[in-house]
Amino acid sequence: MDNALIRACNDRVKANVTVYVLGDFAMESGVKAKNMLSRLQGRKILIRGNHDLANDDWAEQGECGQPN
Repeated sequence: MDNALIRACNDRVKANVTVYVLGDFAMESGVKAKNMLSRLQGRKILIRGNHDLANDDWAEQGECGQPN
């Protein structure tokens, strides 16, 4: 299922587009979440949800911009 969603997203989002991820991206481990996020095209800006807060290790790795 993850692969199908990533493929569908990448079919529409190109590398030069900014994507706002509106919270609760993953309840997965930091390694899996970071891997999935890195496979998505575009510059990602994460608006963290309550599930993302538990995974600060991947959310702060520079894969996502963090709005002020």
